[in-house]
Amino acid sequence: MLRNIVAAVLDYTLQQNQHLGTIGACSFSRDGGLAVTVGFDGCAKLLDTASNRRLWRFRDRRCPFRSVAFVRDDSEILCASFTGDIYRIATNTGRILQHIRIPYSMQSAAIFRDGRRVIVGHKHLYLWDIDASKKIHRFATCEKIPTFICLSKNEKSFLTAQIAEHDVGFWGVERGKLVSNIKCKSSCWAISVAPDATWFAAVDGNESRVHKYSLPDGTDLGVLQDVRDAVLSVSISPSGKYLAVSYHDGGVGFVDLESSKEIYRSDIPVECAGVLVFSPDDRQVITGTASGNINLIRRR
Repeated sequence: MLRNIVAAVLDYTLQQNQHLGTIGACSFSRDGGLAVTVGFDGCAKLLDTASNRRLWRFRDRRCPFRSVAFVRDDSEILCASFTGDIYRIATNTGRILQHIRIPYSMQSAAIFRDGRRVIVGHKHLYLWDIDASKKIHRFATCEKIPTFICLSKNEKSFLTAQIAEHDVGFWGVERGKLVSNIKCKSSCWAISVAPDATWFAAVDGNESRVHKYSLPDGTDLGVLQDVRDAVLSVSISPSGKYLAVSYHDGGVGFVDLESSKEIYRSDIPVECAGVLVFSPDDRQVITGTASGNINLIRRR
């Protein structure tokens, strides 16, 4: 019955708000009414999800943006670039409020909701105070620079991983310590952490299947059996009830985690999406592709 209900209310609309190159990241406002996208073209775009209309665009050609988030009760947006540049932008006007540059390139980054802190993935992992423009502490020296930094919902822990590698690090934010180093069954192509930080999902690089691993011990909890096609990226919903997967054929599937069954699939007529993000209410997913396409998938 659940399968029929959810399949009846889920649908997608193609959002034609292209970037000139790879999408770096996407983020929703708390009510899901706004979405911001950033790309390697140095652009940040704010979208109204109800009307599919772009509200403003900001661009700095020198800054391939890697991370973005709504902060400070959605009144501001933070964009972080590979170059170490961080822009603070007013949500309602698109006006630049602050521009700082930290002395490290950011191969990956995770932005906190307070808009004050960011985890920087470089040769070292740093927790950086944006307002004071100084390092709070250094987590560790990284043997391999992380491609992914996934912050937990309560912002007390995070995961790190490098694409095509087996190791996933589980870290505590306050103490700045590595809690556990998890050896996945195969190389990871994408990861997503559950809201309660008791497990995470990883895309197996060999099988292109989704594995579940417990936290902090890293026990392999098996694969999602109903997800049979080759998967590129994965995202766990904020409620922890659903999983979204992006397939290599360009489709996006929704999985009910209680039954581990795929309950809906949308066949988006574009290439596969490397960026996949749920809205806070579980009702929408935004995807971004290597060619710069933005796609909004939502419930009716």
